[in-house]
Amino acid sequence: MSQSNSLSRRLLSAGALFAACSFALVAPVSRAVAAEDEALDKALGGLKRQIAEAEGFTFRGKLEYRAAGKSLAKAGFPDQVASGVVRLTREENKLSEVQFRIEVGEQEDERNVYAYDGETLEMVDYAAKTAKAGAAEWERFLAGEVWETLLQIGGVPRDTELILEIERDGQKKDKGRTSMLVSVTPAGGDAKDRDRVGLERVVVYLDPETGDLHKIEQHHRVAMTPGSRPVRATITLDFEELTLLQQVDPQSLAYSVPAGFARQPLAMQARSQLAVDVGEAAPDFQLADLSGRPQSIAQHAGKYVLLDFWATWCGPCQRALPEYERLYQGFRGDLVVLAINTSERSPEDLPKWLQENRYSFPILPNGDQIASGYGVRGLPTSVLIDPTGKVAAIHVGFSQQAVQAIAAEVQAGRARR
Repeated sequence: MSQSNSLSRRLLSAGALFAACSFALVAPVSRAVAAEDEALDKALGGLKRQIAEAEGFTFRGKLEYRAAGKSLAKAGFPDQVASGVVRLTREENKLSEVQFRIEVGEQEDERNVYAYDGETLEMVDYAAKTAKAGAAEWERFLAGEVWETLLQIGGVPRDTELILEIERDGQKKDKGRTSMLVSVTPAGGDAKDRDRVGLERVVVYLDPETGDLHKIEQHHRVAMTPGSRPVRATITLDFEELTLLQQVDPQSLAYSVPAGFARQPLAMQARSQLAVDVGEAAPDFQLADLSGRPQSIAQHAGKYVLLDFWATWCGPCQRALPEYERLYQGFRGDLVVLAINTSERSPEDLPKWLQENRYSFPILPNGDQIASGYGVRGLPTSVLIDPTGKVAAIHVGFSQQAVQAIAAEVQAGRARR
C-alpha cells in the first residue's frame, strides 16, 4: 500500500467517526460562547436542544478528501458516500461510550465497514475481502489528536472554555441553504506553525435559525510522504440526511462479515505518536513526588513501571486513576505506578484536587517537561515499561481493554520469573 493510500485510509476512518460523533459533541461547547454573541448562542442552543434527549442518530452524507487544495482521488480515495448509525452513552452529561456501524462507499469493490460494539472494533475491507477485529483501544487507532479533542469536549464540559476556542466564522450559502460557520480550535495551538502535523480546527455548518447540522469540516496538516513538509488537508462530511433517535435499535448496530472474507487480528500497535515506541528504551528522568522524594525509572529496575500522564481537569484521567490503583495493589512488588501530572490550567488545581483524592502510588507534580520529552499529546497517556527498561505498551485515552492489557502483560512477566 502506498504512503498516500495508507494516509487516506487513516483519514477515512478518522473522518467517518469524528464527523459523526462531532454532531453529538458540539452542543456542550455552547457554554463556552460569549454571551454577547447572540447569533452564535442561538444556533448552538438550537442544536443542543435537538440532541439533549437523543440516544443516537442515523446519517448519510458525502465524504470528501482534499490535500493542498486537490482531491485525493488519485491516491485511491475519491469522494464517497458515508452512512451509519451511532449510539451514545452519557454519564452526568459526559460521553462515556460510543457504539457504531459506519459504511463508506456504495460500490462493492470500494466499500469499507467500521463496526464497534463497545468492546471489539471490526474493520471490513470489501476490496481486499478482509475483516480485521480486535479488542479496541479504538480512540488510538482513529488518530490520537482527533480523539484527544473528543475526550476533552465530551469528558470535561464544565471546562470547555479552557480547552477550545469557539468563534463565529461568517455565513455561507450552499445548495440553497444558508449556514452559519462555527470554528472550533484547540486552545493554545499555533495555526501559523507550518511544520506542525495534526488537527488544526473543525468547522461546523449550522442552520442559523434552528441549529440543524448541515456539514462538518476537519482541517489538518499532514505529511503526504515521510519527511515531506506538511500540507493542509480537509475532510468534509456533507450531510444529506441526519435523523435523531430517541432509542437506538441494537439490531441496527449489528454487522455480519460476509462468508469467505479472511479474518485477521486488528493490529493496534502501529507506530506511536509519542517520541518513543514499543520495544525502544524508555527515556529516564528524575522528578520529585509529593513528599519530595526523587523518582526515576532506573531506581525501579527489575519491575514494571507504568507512567500515567494525567491532569485534574481530564475526565478520562479520573476514571483511569482508580483502575491503576487496583493494578498497583494487585501487583505489589512487580509493578510501580508513577502518576505524572501535566498540563494543568492553574497552579491551584492540583492542590485543590489533592484535598479530595488520595492514591497510594507516587504522584509526581510539575511533569510538563517529562510529558514533552515523551511527546505526549492526548491525556491520559500511559506508557508501560518492562523490567529491562524497554517500552512494553502505549495506551492513549482510557479503556477497560487497556487496563486488562496492562494486567495481562505484568501477569505474564511475573509468570516468566
